[in-house]
Amino acid sequence: MSTLTRLLVLVFALTASLGAQTSQDLIQTAEQAYRKGQYEQATQAYESLLVKGHEHDGRLHYNLGNCAFRLRQYSKALLQYERALRMLGPREEIRFNRDLCLDRLGMGSRDREGLLSNLRRRLASFGPSTWFQLGLALEAVGLLLLWLTLRRRTWPRLVATLLLLVLGGLAQYRSLQATDQATVGVVVLEDRTALRSEPRKDLEPTLFLPTGQRARFLEGSSSWVKIRVPTPSGDKTGWVQKRRVGLY
Repeated sequence: MSTLTRLLVLVFALTASLGAQTSQDLIQTAEQAYRKGQYEQATQAYESLLVKGHEHDGRLHYNLGNCAFRLRQYSKALLQYERALRMLGPREEIRFNRDLCLDRLGMGSRDREGLLSNLRRRLASFGPSTWFQLGLALEAVGLLLLWLTLRRRTWPRLVATLLLLVLGGLAQYRSLQATDQATVGVVVLEDRTALRSEPRKDLEPTLFLPTGQRARFLEGSSSWVKIRVPTPSGDKTGWVQKRRVGLY
C-alpha cells in the first residue's frame, strides 16, 4: 500500500470517527437540554441530527414532537408524532401524545372520531413492517386452521381459513406498497390554509383548514400538495400550498 493510499485511508477513518462523535454529542446535548427544560435548544440539536442523515429515525421524530408539545407548538408536535407512528408503528405512548395534541388543538381524540375515519387513519399509519408482520400472523393462523380443517372436513371452517390466507396475502402485498409510498398524510401547520380546486393562487378557496388539520396525501409538486380532507359533509379533495403543511 502506497503512502498516499495509507494517508487517504487514515483521513477517511478520522472523518468517520469525527462524524460519529458529533452525532453522539448532539444526542447528549439534546437530552441534557430537554431535562433542563431548554426545549428550543433540544429542538435545534435534534434537527441537526436530521440534517446529518437521521431523518428516518422514528425516535428522533418522537423526541422532536415532545419538544414541540412542551413549547405549545401543537401542530408541529402532531406532525412529528404522525411521522414517528409512520416509522415505528402504532405504539401506545406515541398515540397517547398525539391524542393530547388533538385535544389541545380542539379536535378531540380518536374516541370521538367516526369509526370508519378512525380505522382508515390507523391503517394508513401502518408502516411496511407492521403490514408484513400482520400478513405473516394471518397466514400462520390460516395454515394452522387449514390443517385442522382438512383433517375434519368442515366446509365452513375451510371457507374461513381460505379467507384468512387471502387476507394475509393482501397484507403482504400492502407491505410492499407501503415501502414504495413515502408519504401518506399531511398536517396543516398554518391557520386558515386555503384548499383550492386546482394548484393556482388566483382561484377562490373552497375551504379554509385550521391548524392541526390532518388530511390524506394524494400527490404533490414542488409548491403544491393535493389532499383529501374529511369534513362533516363528506371528504373534500383539493390543493394546498406545500409550505403551509407538513408531510408524513
